[in-house]
Amino acid sequence: MRSLAWCLVLAACGKDVRLGSAPDAAVDAALSIDGHPGNPFATGTYALAFVDPPDVMCDGELASMEASFAALTRATLNLIDGTVTLDAPTATQLVVTGAALGVAFGDSALTLMPEPDPPPGEPELWGVEVAQSFGAGPLSTTNTRRILVLDSGSAGAARIDAIGAALFENAAQTGTCTVLFAASLTPQ
Repeated sequence: MRSLAWCLVLAACGKDVRLGSAPDAAVDAALSIDGHPGNPFATGTYALAFVDPPDVMCDGELASMEASFAALTRATLNLIDGTVTLDAPTATQLVVTGAALGVAFGDSALTLMPEPDPPPGEPELWGVEVAQSFGAGPLSTTNTRRILVLDSGSAGAARIDAIGAALFENAAQTGTCTVLFAASLTPQ
């Protein structure tokens, strides 16, 4: 399931964009299912909102080219605000549906899964990566992936912290830039 793009987003979450706080150990123990803490997200309807400006990370042949991607906004990437519904069909799946997702991710229903083996004491991140061509980007790149990540450490709070991201690759696939937008889901 894990790709380079997902690892970049997870690295960004751990270093540059801090999400939530460490989960409560008592809650983790109560939710344990076969060694997995279970799905901590409450099902229901949420308002999804993305925030400009982006956080940009570039590497490989695109290293130090962050300024070329910093002008991208959530609007230019179709990361639009809207109403979404969370459903938890299993302890390790979270289905997020909504029209706004169809515009940004090419599918109005996304199935998020927990990251395997989160670092001890850190909240678990749940995410999905959609790989397809989302169009051209700066410096002759192509937007090849869109990523949505939710922070389980914020589940049950007044809002769920999240990140929406777009990964751009050069034609030779020797350089990438990831454009990350902070987001939140607020219960309605």
